[in-house]
Amino acid sequence: LIARVSGVQTNRPVQNRRILVITDYLPPQTHGIAIRCHAYVKHMRSLGHEVVVFCTAYEPNKETSFDHPNIPCIVNPFNLKNRIGYNPGVKLAWYLGAHTWDIVHVFYPSLVGSFALTTCAWRRIPVYCSHHVEM
Repeated sequence: LIARVSGVQTNRPVQNRRILVITDYLPPQTHGIAIRCHAYVKHMRSLGHEVVVFCTAYEPNKETSFDHPNIPCIVNPFNLKNRIGYNPGVKLAWYLGAHTWDIVHVFYPSLVGSFALTTCAWRRIPVYCSHHVEM
């Protein structure tokens, strides 16, 4: 319990990282950011890392038990094929607060990012933020 609260877990091999990915961009969206994000997650999993993904949508045939396409979202008014997450939802809040992570990767632009950054700072979890723009 103390390890969960402090954000530190011991006796775990360094080779296999626990990575939480928070993104608005994954297939079925067809732009480069979504394709790149999916390839990134797939590659990290192939290296043996435990990658848990929270997103606004995911293709059912590519979804695994580590994928959670349930960030509350609305349709992007500037691009009707995309969705924008507007809050983290209870499940993501639980995963950020109750699980131990080696790193959290937030894909920006995202409205959920500020919640993730605040929670990770409080729990002392390293965060990697990458900013992507569709041109």
